[in-house]
Amino acid sequence: MDQYLLAILIAFLPPILYTFSNLLESHMSNSNFKSSVAIAFYGNVINFCFVPFLLIFGMPQAIPDGMLWLVLLSAFCSLAYLIPYYAALKVLQVSVAVSLFAMSSLIVPVLSWFVLGERLHPLNYLGFAIVIASSFLISKGRGAIKLNRGFWYMAVACSVVAVDLMIVTKLLIEMDWISVLFYNMIFTSMMVSTWLLVAKLRRNIVRSWPTFKENAAQVFLFDGLDTAAAVAAVFSLSVLPVVVKDGISNTQPLFVLAIGVLLKVLGGSKVAFKESTTRREILRKASLLTFMLAGVLLLTL
Repeated sequence: MDQYLLAILIAFLPPILYTFSNLLESHMSNSNFKSSVAIAFYGNVINFCFVPFLLIFGMPQAIPDGMLWLVLLSAFCSLAYLIPYYAALKVLQVSVAVSLFAMSSLIVPVLSWFVLGERLHPLNYLGFAIVIASSFLISKGRGAIKLNRGFWYMAVACSVVAVDLMIVTKLLIEMDWISVLFYNMIFTSMMVSTWLLVAKLRRNIVRSWPTFKENAAQVFLFDGLDTAAAVAAVFSLSVLPVVVKDGISNTQPLFVLAIGVLLKVLGGSKVAFKESTTRREILRKASLLTFMLAGVLLLTL
């Protein structure tokens, strides 16, 4: 199979895997863990356990001269976006929070304009407007239009994710995808361990220890899904243009909506996802998500 076509197919794995991971994270965030810091801490510590599985694909190369600061910055971004994201999950429905990740599709081309000197086609700007409008309408619900806390939490998370995407794209020019992901996992785990040096963060982490022990299997599961999705994402990014990879990632809200509704129907009140499953709300979100994907398509032309 052609490598480009293979990368396209693999690029669809992250939105599917992240869907299950996000729904599980939302469940734990709303029913188990009360601290966004704690769930980010324990998740990233466990992430270190999956490093040996990455080595199945090959051994990492040494970090090239002058690249260490970018590797560290990417690891920091991979950790930093989690705090506003988990905070958003406490306010927004999962499909809404994931839909707002489409804002990163706006930030990436803007960064490319200033950092790489890339100029955009008028259709790309039309795509920008469509994605922004769709994200705004999805996040407002059926009430009055407003920029709520969840929207701003996701705006911060998307900004960090967009910066990280630019950094990883640059790293992949000098390093293979295995090395990029290997050092990201190592340094992210090291960075999160420094949270124990901050008294307030340490108290939240220690206070959540009993909750973690009770839900360790779930934490291992969602972190395993995240790791598998990251492997697929970085590999596909090493082959595909960044806008193509980013556009495919924006199909995730469709999977979130479908799988989230299915789990709510099967699990009923036992499922603690903040997801409305009324017929009217499902049709409204599906229409807006279709509209958003049309904007993403224009964005990637």
